[in-house]
Amino acid sequence: MIKKYRILFIGLAILGVVFLTSSFAMAEENPEAAPGNAVLGDEASQVLAEDAALADEPETMEGFTVEQPESVPSNFGFWWRDLSERISLVLTLDPVKKAEKQVKFAEEKIKLAEYIVQNSSDVKAQEKAQQMMEKANEYIQRVEEHQDDLLRKADERVAVLLKNVVRHQANKEAVLQKLEEKLPPEKLDKLYELRERTEAQRKKFLAAMEDSAVPQAVKDKVAEIKARVEAASEEQAEFRQQQKEILEKIKEGNQEAKEELNQLRQSWSEKSAAIKDQYQEKRSEIIDKIKAGDQDAVKELKQINQERRVQLKDARQEIKSQIKDVQQERKTNVQTGKQELRENRVERKTEIKKNVLNRVESPLNNQSSVSPIASPSPAGQ
Repeated sequence: MIKKYRILFIGLAILGVVFLTSSFAMAEENPEAAPGNAVLGDEASQVLAEDAALADEPETMEGFTVEQPESVPSNFGFWWRDLSERISLVLTLDPVKKAEKQVKFAEEKIKLAEYIVQNSSDVKAQEKAQQMMEKANEYIQRVEEHQDDLLRKADERVAVLLKNVVRHQANKEAVLQKLEEKLPPEKLDKLYELRERTEAQRKKFLAAMEDSAVPQAVKDKVAEIKARVEAASEEQAEFRQQQKEILEKIKEGNQEAKEELNQLRQSWSEKSAAIKDQYQEKRSEIIDKIKAGDQDAVKELKQINQERRVQLKDARQEIKSQIKDVQQERKTNVQTGKQELRENRVERKTEIKKNVLNRVESPLNNQSSVSPIASPSPAGQ
């Protein structure tokens, strides 16, 4: 009886997914510029991309909306999500439509991974976050495996799809950076492996886009995303190197290195957030001017980008100096402690020596202080 109910439940679940899949449609966004927005030149696009990277703003996907997670799914929730996605893809025969869904599912995965790490310190939940990133990578890899077919077709719909793949690459890089700042030390090696695979995969895909006959709008987006990812990577490079050096100490059993890692992460999070907030209002006004066609505003935003890079660099140097000061202080304390220990040992040895001498001399002193016993007088005297 239980087996029958289980089969019935799974059957109903599949029917539900089929129904949802049949009603699933990805609305295509109008590729034309929105009213009031000027067509941006190469320099403006690159400056805006650098600005978005420095401000840590996600790329907006074209043609569909990604819902922001509001809770960490249960085990059943994860299972149901995976089942729904698998059935949806199996029932989708059109290759472009299937690729569109894979990009959407990949984007949802990285958003969920980001939410989990930022809102849960549970070890199992963090493992799920890494699994989400791995799964997102698999989805995009499947799309990229068919990139030759997509490039040959290269119609307007495929152009939107390819731009979304490129946008996803930028968003995934941003989430990887956030995971790197949050995951416990023992989870980072696996994340670094994923990052290396993702970076190689991204470079290969972007290079193929540049050398293909895709519409110029796609190539422009590729150039923009490359500029953004490079800016973000440059910003994060020194932090990543510092963190790797500390991780090596942790692997060697240095318990104090864990405190250094926490200090590095907390300081970087606070300082980078303060710099981003400092420029938020000003950059928003300038971006509006750029979109309205103001070329002087492009130069203004470029200057602000440079100022932010300098401030972030100074912040990194300050954090590095602070950590070195803490390390030196600990080293000094250790040396001072060793010196005090040596001095205490010398004092203790001296004290022990005195005690031994006192114990030896004490009986002698007692004997010398006792009066000699008088000899009895001879009889008759």
